[in-house]
Formats: sequence, C-alpha cells, structure tokens
Amino acid sequence: MINNNRKAFHVLVGLALVVAIFALGYHVGQDKLRTKLATGGEVNGLENPIPEFLADDVEFDLFWQAWQHVKDFYVDDKGNISTEERD
Repeated sequence: MINNNRKAFHVLVGLALVVAIFALGYHVGQDKLRTKLATGGEVNGLENPIPEFLADDVEFDLFWQAWQHVKDFYVDDKGNISTEERD
C-alpha cells in the first residue's frame, strides 16, 4: 500500500511539473507576443522618393497574350504542362 501511494505521489508530482512548465512557457510566449504587437515593426525608406519606374503605369496586354499562348499550346485540359507544343 505504501508503495502504491509513493507511485501515485510520483505520478502526481510529475504531472504537476509538466503542467507548470507548460503554463510558464505559455505565459512567457504571451508576454513576448504582447510586446511585439505593442511595438510593431519598423517602416524603413520613407524618406527616399519613389523611383520613377515604379510611378509609371504598367501595361499587361503583352503578358496576357503570352499567357494565353502558353495555355493554348503547352497546357492540356487537365492542367499538365509540356515542353512540347501540342496541337
């Protein structure tokens, strides 16, 4: 009977230790998350002007024509891509 009580005590102590370690890890993780959310990230490069090529409008017609050509001649009905032109 004493041996069973000792075994149960060891199991309970082990279980309490596991729960305590998990709770401590959870608490530390929540604190780090709160700190990160409160401080946020940094935005760099705001003082630099936008490069001229990024300010221009972009025309995608040529891209969509090429995409349609690839779909028409190199992709079958199941979506498989081939390096050989299909009919």
